[in-house]
Amino acid sequence: MGNPVTIATGGNLPILKSSTTFARRQHFLESHDWIRTGLMFEPRGHDMISGSILYPPTREDCDVAILLIETSGCLPMCVTAIIEQDLVTPKMEGMLRLDTPAGIVEAPYERNGDHVERVRIVNVASFLLGRGYNVEIDGLVWATRGKQGIYSD
Repeated sequence: MGNPVTIATGGNLPILKSSTTFARRQHFLESHDWIRTGLMFEPRGHDMISGSILYPPTREDCDVAILLIETSGCLPMCVTAIIEQDLVTPKMEGMLRLDTPAGIVEAPYERNGDHVERVRIVNVASFLLGRGYNVEIDGLVWATRGKQGIYSD
């Protein structure tokens, strides 16, 4: 289960001509954040809503670029906001490739006629950057923390 999702697919969406989806995300936040706040906050949204804005991909090996929005900002990746709505026709049957700010996300799927029965999400890889880091929280507790991040060119 995930949050409810709003998907923006057209209308007066701004043209984002950046060369990567990561750069498009930055451009969107700097110049068009009013769209995100208008869709995600009351009266159209609420604190648990997620959203997707679909754009043409910046990479030839992807089917669609996706900006992922919510009340806290514009996310690098969010599986909640990736749902089957028959809005994109993949270049290759059985595989949807998403151009996200975090990198390429693959969604292999199986159909039964017109209905998608099974989807698997292969998210952007993450890795352990280092071990043995301790973080003091409110002066009370020590916690070991792993480091995840987005590494984009």
